[in-house]
Amino acid sequence: MKATIDIIGNGSSNSLYKKSGFVVVACNIPQHTYGYDYLSICDNQVIVWMYKNEYKPSKPILCLPKNIKTAEAKNVKGDWRDVYVDKSRWNSGLYAAEYFAPTYNEIHLWGMDSLYCNDYTSQMDTFIQRRSRPQLNKWWRPGWDGVFDNNVKTQFVIHIPKGECCDFKKENVIVRQESLAVA
Repeated sequence: MKATIDIIGNGSSNSLYKKSGFVVVACNIPQHTYGYDYLSICDNQVIVWMYKNEYKPSKPILCLPKNIKTAEAKNVKGDWRDVYVDKSRWNSGLYAAEYFAPTYNEIHLWGMDSLYCNDYTSQMDTFIQRRSRPQLNKWWRPGWDGVFDNNVKTQFVIHIPKGECCDFKKENVIVRQESLAVA
């Protein structure tokens, strides 16, 4: 197994991220300035935004078959990789964690605010307007439980802001409270 990977979500707590030198996966269209090695996308609205804004991804995009079809239909060029199996109402961070867990010893989860609170807003919301969202943790929390339970040899580290609490109690899950990163 490989060593460690960082997955950076689009929750406001992604500002806690501390550059590590590990492989980095960013979700959707990152609004942060951290370097990354892969994009994780599961939402066709992201690809429509790429098309409308002539955004050309420069890193490999890990995605679902439906995303590749949309990218082809919209002529959005990129290194699109069909690696995910469609799951109802999953997010791009969940897909990336599930995909990389069998091959990495340790996965650090940054900016995944729904892991410790019911905040489903995303930095992508400024680009892709969404109607009100359902209580997504009805789907996301069982998804995370499955990823953690099906990958007991992988250590997951959930990074949350100091003073917050995270209720995942699993032997392979560590919750680490962080202060805002200093540039």
